[in-house]
Amino acid sequence: HTVPLTSAGSSEGCVRIWRSYAAADGPHLLSAWQASAAPAEVSLRDSPLSLAWQPARATLTAAGGGSGDLCLWDVRHEALVCRLSAPAVSAGQVTSLAADAASPLLAAGYSDGCVRSFDPRAPPAAAVVAQLVVGRGAVSAVSIQPAAPAGRLAAAAASGEIWLVDP
Repeated sequence: HTVPLTSAGSSEGCVRIWRSYAAADGPHLLSAWQASAAPAEVSLRDSPLSLAWQPARATLTAAGGGSGDLCLWDVRHEALVCRLSAPAVSAGQVTSLAADAASPLLAAGYSDGCVRSFDPRAPPAAAVVAQLVVGRGAVSAVSIQPAAPAGRLAAAAASGEIWLVDP
């Protein structure tokens, strides 16, 4: 028996999960927690919180608040499973996230025009398994295409550019 849920994340790093969002008596808040660090700098307060859901693993990945880190959460226990970071030389913050439904792989778009693929099974220092420079501006959306060969993804920029990447 599955219950439809909906989630939302705020720029302060808070995630809220509701059930019965379409019920006549309104949604019911099931859970809420601080999923990502709140931005300390006033200039980053409008940084988006990106979320990626992997239902088979009950894992929610959150990134934002001006950080380049990805926080993987076990939703059932509201517990941080791991924190993944891009290499220290990267200057970007996470602007978008996508999760692969068939594997634990994650893709993150960054403000520096890179898309990085992460494998959370790897040791934290080796979690970035691929990095692509897809543009000069921020990546506004990234998607791992379902039912496609492993690694196929799409990325888009606010400038209107769209990239389709085959492994």
